[in-house]
Amino acid sequence: MEYIDTSTQDMNEPANFGTNEKQPWNWPEGRQPWSLTCPNTTLEDPPYLPAAVTVWGPGKRLSDKTICMEAQQGEQRELTHYDVHNLYGWSQAQPTLE
Repeated sequence: MEYIDTSTQDMNEPANFGTNEKQPWNWPEGRQPWSLTCPNTTLEDPPYLPAAVTVWGPGKRLSDKTICMEAQQGEQRELTHYDVHNLYGWSQAQPTLE
């Protein structure tokens, strides 16, 4: 069974710090390594990467430290995570602004 930390208390977005890594840094001793590895698609590796991704160095992906951009979300899985990644943070900022 996979464990994905979807805590949003400090980053306002789903977090999974081991995405696309062979074995996350905090992997428990004695357990077989696994990792959430995202497919090679234009959603995961778009032609333009925001500075927030490139600051971590070459070879980084949009999905590093979060869930795959291809992940299906919504009541009927009609949305990709790529399209809704920042909506949780926005939904917290909007009432603050008002």
